[in-house]
Amino acid sequence: MFGTVTMMASSWPSSWNYDGFVVKYSTDGQAAVWLGDVDDLWRMGAPRGVGGPWKNSAVTAGVASDPYLMFGYERKELELSHSHHAPVTF
Repeated sequence: MFGTVTMMASSWPSSWNYDGFVVKYSTDGQAAVWLGDVDDLWRMGAPRGVGGPWKNSAVTAGVASDPYLMFGYERKELELSHSHHAPVTF
């Protein structure tokens, strides 16, 4: 019987330490594929990252963003900015 294998693709930096994990990089080092068991995800530590559905995007008042998973992140931070010359209220 075969076990369950999980595969994820990303632009992981080759400088990250994936001790004991199977990570295959593209020839230019700009993309990678990780293969492992679902339980291996917990060995990688807590989720981390930056960005979101509206990062560097124009938004409209009253219009919701796409859903965005934030569960499991130890630190959550919201950064708001604008490019208007006059003050705005968030």
